Formats: sequence, C-alpha cells, structure tokens
Amino acid sequence: SIPPCESFVENLQIEKSKFGQLKVTFDFHYSWKPLDSPLINYQRFPIPIHRLLSENETTQFALQLCFGLWDDFVWGAPQHSAVPAGIDLWVTLLSPEKYEITLKDLGRLFKTNLSNSIFPRYFRLERNDGLVRFHDSFPKESVSLMMLKAATDFLSFDGKFGLIQLVDPFVIANSNYFSLITSAERAEDFSAFKITQKIVLTFRKFSEDDFFTLKSIFPRFVGEKLFPCPIASSSMIEILQGDFRGRVSLLDNEISTDQNLKQISEKSTQSSEENCLLVIENFVTGGIGGKGAVKCSVKCSCEVGCEVIFAQTIPNFLRPLFHTLKFSLVDNSINEYSFAEGSEVKLIVGAGIEPSSIEKGFSIPPHNEVVVSFEFLKRFLPMEDFPPDPNRGFDFPSPIFIFEGKVYMGSNSLVFIPLPDLSMPFNVITLTGTLVAFMIGSMINKMIRKSEWENKEKLSIWKKVINKIKRKKSDKFKPE
Repeated sequence: SIPPCESFVENLQIEKSKFGQLKVTFDFHYSWKPLDSPLINYQRFPIPIHRLLSENETTQFALQLCFGLWDDFVWGAPQHSAVPAGIDLWVTLLSPEKYEITLKDLGRLFKTNLSNSIFPRYFRLERNDGLVRFHDSFPKESVSLMMLKAATDFLSFDGKFGLIQLVDPFVIANSNYFSLITSAERAEDFSAFKITQKIVLTFRKFSEDDFFTLKSIFPRFVGEKLFPCPIASSSMIEILQGDFRGRVSLLDNEISTDQNLKQISEKSTQSSEENCLLVIENFVTGGIGGKGAVKCSVKCSCEVGCEVIFAQTIPNFLRPLFHTLKFSLVDNSINEYSFAEGSEVKLIVGAGIEPSSIEKGFSIPPHNEVVVSFEFLKRFLPMEDFPPDPNRGFDFPSPIFIFEGKVYMGSNSLVFIPLPDLSMPFNVITLTGTLVAFMIGSMINKMIRKSEWENKEKLSIWKKVINKIKRKKSDKFKPE
C-alpha cells in the first residue's frame, strides 16, 4: 500500500476521430512529501531528479521530446504544450549561474548532450519572486530512443506494472506524432516534490470498427491481462469516440488484451467544454537575399480575451532591426484596443555568439488576432561557424506565447544565409598544386636532362660547307 506521504496516479485516454485516426495520451503524476527522515520511501521517487532539484538550486524543469507533425485539422489545437519537432527545455533557477550545470545534469539524466548547440537560443524571463526562467530548444536530430527509454524509466518501476507497460518504442516509431513531456518541481522549503509525465501519440489510420482492444492498439504487449501499478491510487482508461465518453478503472476490473474497452466502460459525465486556446502561425521570409522578415499571428478563442507573454529568440546569425518591430490588431473595428499595462517591450541585443531576444506582454480581444512582425539582416559567418549541412538552412526558433501557465509555440523555420563558395579551397589547392608541380618539374628537367648540342662535335664553318657539298654529291649519284 502507498504511504500517505506519496501519491501516484496513472491515466490512459484513447480517442478516435471521425476520420478514423487515433490519439493515445498517457498521464502519470507522482508526488512525494518527505517525512522527518529524508530516506523514508526515497527509493520510489527518482533519486537523480531529487538530487537535481535539491543541489543545483533548481526549483522546476520541463523537458519535452517531440517528433512528427501535429494535425490541427483532425485534432484541433493541442491541449498539451505545442512545440516544434526536437527538444524543448524550461528551467527555473534561483541562481542564473547554475544554468550550464543544470544542462549537463539533465543531459546525463536523459542520455543526451544538451550543451552542443552551435547557436545558443535560450532566453531569460525574470519573475517577480526572484526566480529566473530559462528556455532552450534543440533540433529534432537530437531526439533518440535512448532519451525515450531514459525518460520512461523515471516512472516505469522496471516497466513491469501499470500503464507504462504499453509504452513501446515500436509503437512510437509507427506513430504520426509523438510528444513526451517530463516535468518536475519542488516546494520552496523542500517539503514536497512532484514529477509528471505526459505522452501523446497519434496514428494516421485505424480500423473502421468500434473495437478498442489493447492488442489492436499495442500489438507488442505480450501479457494476457493488464494490471495497475501496485502503488497507484487511480489507474483509469478513458475511451472517446464522437459523443461517446466512457471510463474503465484497472483497480476495479481485470482487463484482457482481447476485451473491447468500449463495451465494459462506464459512461462519464465529464464536461466537454472546450478550453480557451491559442492558434499560432509564423512565417519567415527573405529567401537567399541578405534581408528578411518575421511575421507571427496569434488567435484567441476565448470569450473574455487573453493576456499573453510573447517571447522571440533571434539567433546570432541574424541581426534584428528592432525599429521595425510592430504589434498590430487584425480587426480594425476595435478602436479602444491597447496593450496590457506595465508590459513594456524588453529587447536584448546579443553580442558575439549570444542571441538577441524580444519579450512583451499584451492582451488579445475575444476571437481576434494580433500580428507581430519585424525585419532582420543576415550576417556573413566565418567558415568555421557553419554546420556540416549548411545548404539545409539554419534553424530559426518558433516564437513563444505563455498563457495561463501553458506554453504555446508554432513551428521552427529554416533561414538561408549568405554562403561562401565552399568549392574555392579545393580550386585553390588544385591550382597551387599544378603550379608547384610545373615549376619543380621544369627545374628538375633543366638540371638533369642533357641537350643535343652538347653531344655533337663542334665544327668550323669551312668543314660544315665541305660536308654539305659532299652530301649533295652523294645524293646526285644515287640510283633512281
């Protein structure tokens, strides 16, 4: 039985769209309140995460792995944090100097290197309580199955109990979209620790029938029955299809892999009201020229409007023109629109390899759209700063909107900056090698090879005349 100082909840939601696609969402919540002795029940809360939150002056972190493309047409705006493909990281610290140490520790936890970004893209958000919040993102090439296994091991209990048994790399590899969010936080006085994980998977096409069996969704699950985690206070499976909404509790039912979950589920009376959401679209223009522009639009679906915090990180290979920064409202019929009070624009100009950033809080009227735009110049980088695949383009991070504690992001874009002629070094080497070979070859030829006149006997002019006359006479008397 779970002690009163601990709480573990696991939930699985299976939703089928009207187009036949499937969405699977896992939720795991674990909280721990240490007793007088810090070693009591210490083995259940992940020890590495506890050390990270206790030693590095880190109060909170959230790391999200994302791969694939979220389909807004089928599933609408995402209920979870919508980030581009890759790794997205948020860290809240007491001391900003500890950020690099925290990056290394998180890299060891998740079996990856989080400090290998060629162009740093993090920015800082100063909070009123004295804490500093950092954000950083990495491209999708950094995501690996080793990171997935390391993240799921935090709550898997060796992967033998509970819903975590269904999380399989094979299923993830066949999904259309995959997102895993691992977040942890602690109380200011170290009296409580909490870790949550959310896994979202979408699949393109599922069976046309109404069967929701574990074997059809997770074919590699070998068990005949699914049992809940022994320390879980709640273990629930929720089924959604059209107007149908049902729930099955693993604590009260023995569920076999061939059993139709829809038939044994109890109808839920949970409200289906949609939450207030933001829809973000961002574009980067400029092509291969030396100048470009960024345009980002954010739409609010709330009835009372939205107050958001906008933040945009600009990598060091671009030089932003802050005098072109504009915040404009699409609906011109609203004459009394104004930005939220006390939300002045914070501009940071990066020096060297440091990025620049823009931060501002503003309000969006109900069912309206605000467009943020600015222009930039492209910098010419030294050849040493180019990545191995410069013709792919350089990643331009998505803008960030924070609303009601939730992070909304668009998609990353690619920017093409002026490239040097990378073939010139080879042309210079070829020309130089040819010139050196020609000069050395000619010099050796002159030094070693003997000329023909040195082998001939020197004759006087009279002898040359006599020899010529003799040759003509001999040619005259030759028989025809």
